[in-house]
Amino acid sequence: MISGAISGLVSHLRRRHVRPGIGVVFGALGTGGAVLAANVSGLMDDAVLLTLFSALLVVVAAAMIVKNTRRRSSRPSSNHDGPENRLV
Repeated sequence: MISGAISGLVSHLRRRHVRPGIGVVFGALGTGGAVLAANVSGLMDDAVLLTLFSALLVVVAAAMIVKNTRRRSSRPSSNHDGPENRLV
């Protein structure tokens, strides 16, 4: 897996499809955030963590539904009910 990621990175670097500086900053901030979250989660009760995670999932699901509804309402109507028109 790592060899595939490295070969993809080299390929994209050669084609100038990535910005290494931004990638390093993004990776460092993401790593720092993960370490901080792991430390904070160790201080919290399991029930609180589960409740917060459940609330996050509800918010994300609602955002996905709203986005899908807006996208569907902006499409021109069609007479068929193909897979692209079904709510999955």
